[in-house]
Amino acid sequence: MSTHKTIYSIIPNPEEFLKLDLEDVAAVILESLNSIDHLQLNRNDFAMQRTVQEYPPAFHERLLKALMTGWGYMEREGLIAEMPSKPGWYFITDKGKTIQGREDLNAYRASTMLPKYLLHPTIAQKVETAFLNAEYDTAVFQALREVEVAVRTAGGFSPTDIGAPLMRKAFDPKSGPLRDDTAIDLEKQAIAEMFAGLIGAYKTPRSHRHVVLDAAEAVEIIVFASHLLKIVDARAAKAPSKTSGVVRESRTAMPRALTLQ
Repeated sequence: MSTHKTIYSIIPNPEEFLKLDLEDVAAVILESLNSIDHLQLNRNDFAMQRTVQEYPPAFHERLLKALMTGWGYMEREGLIAEMPSKPGWYFITDKGKTIQGREDLNAYRASTMLPKYLLHPTIAQKVETAFLNAEYDTAVFQALREVEVAVRTAGGFSPTDIGAPLMRKAFDPKSGPLRDDTAIDLEKQAIAEMFAGLIGAYKTPRSHRHVVLDAAEAVEIIVFASHLLKIVDARAAKAPSKTSGVVRESRTAMPRALTLQ
């Protein structure tokens, strides 16, 4: 039989506990609750003084309020749920059972950070597995590779056209096949540099050295890449004649022997 971990035994310093954000509070609650065998939860019981009785009384009210914010997070995230045949009583869901502490919850939070509803469908499909496996540099490379392949294909360029130079040629204000002639030259140049900057800063370095990213950085780059890929699709749709007869490079094909262009 497992030993029950009280909230106090996990974080005995009340001031430290009160500094936690609501996600970390939820992680502490789950660490405590997952240590209890055959648990059934009642929200009202959990909010009683005995939950925090090991702390100095002066902290009780603030601690209970903090615990209730953590409870709300758990319920919203589906980490706990109300029992269908016993209103007012809760059980820990399978997802909640996987969280034994703050490190587990941080991993869970990272896995839910990728906003698929904002992503270009091609990028969403390509990066999901790597992102969920915390392979953030791989996910970013895959997203940026899709942008590069799309630009190369839509602009009718050869496989040897790669990286930032390809982006500048494709969106060149005067001759780029993907330029927008309704925009002024400064806007055209800005678009070219935006594409070149993203590829040059984040894809090219990953082709030549190991670059470590955290989940938040990866999400930001992947969302940006999705925005650029949507621009490419729109430009290609407006100028089909510029790509007619061009042999398309498959966006879904894996890079040849992992040759990172």
